[in-house]
Amino acid sequence: MHPRPGTSGLLRPTLLSAAIATASFVGLPTTVYAATSAEEALQGTGRIIGTVVTSERGRRLNGAVISIDALNITTTTDEEGRFVLRRLAPGEYTVRVSYVDREDFTTSLLLESDENYELDISLQRVGVASAEGIEEVVVVGRLIADSEAAALSRKRAADSVKEILASDSIGRFPDQNAADALGRVSGISIERDQGQARFVNVRGAPAEFSNIAFNGVAAPTPPQGGRSARFDTISNHIIKSIEVQKAVTPDVPADSIGGFINVETNGAFDQGGLYADVAAAGGIRELGGGAIEQYQFTGSNTWGENADGEDKFGV
Repeated sequence: MHPRPGTSGLLRPTLLSAAIATASFVGLPTTVYAATSAEEALQGTGRIIGTVVTSERGRRLNGAVISIDALNITTTTDEEGRFVLRRLAPGEYTVRVSYVDREDFTTSLLLESDENYELDISLQRVGVASAEGIEEVVVVGRLIADSEAAALSRKRAADSVKEILASDSIGRFPDQNAADALGRVSGISIERDQGQARFVNVRGAPAEFSNIAFNGVAAPTPPQGGRSARFDTISNHIIKSIEVQKAVTPDVPADSIGGFINVETNGAFDQGGLYADVAAAGGIRELGGGAIEQYQFTGSNTWGENADGEDKFGV
């Protein structure tokens, strides 16, 4: 028997389609199982909570990245160095913690059902070993200052386009106010009034298109002169960091068309215990003559203890 004319031409595509469908069906269960296992791991009620501090002074680190790579979930520490990983099912997890200029920390833990697993982590600075048995120390370059490391870590973990200016970076230049300091950030220009930096323009937009906040709380602008915020009244000595958000996200005011600038000020609980910082500077004016003198003193102290073993009062 011979096939009808044209039948063999139709037979080949049919067999080829069946082979492709069979191959697709065979590979399908593996992909679905991997996705289902990750989803099951995030449908529990367990939590991993903890704090991240420095190994030498116990200073809490803001912006440290905590991740479980197997589940592809990541979170960051807040200003108090705390973090929470939620909705975890019972099982064994490997947690990794990373921070700029600090050694990575990795640990494996077993999470029980409905458990809050507490994990307190201290990170050691890169290249710093124990003092025991060291015969010679060779210093090369300069370590990144703590505030600069915090700024870089927060910028790396940010969900939007941000520029973060640390207090140590501000202190390297003879800037008198926050406007002068922001003038050194990319994408920002300043407006001067009587020779002094006063207003800030983000991405070329007028000054009234940007909002300013102190420690996350929006600051009112004076009724005269529109919505333009003056930065010449903000002294550099009280600044912990300046965060410039160039892309608007749902957590910032909706009228931040040009950008959102958040000024974080120093607090007593930033250092812990007795802390003092003294600085002095001087110079000579080439135009107009006269000397320039500048003195700064910053001090703080904490005492008392709350139920969690943390400092209770601070000045």
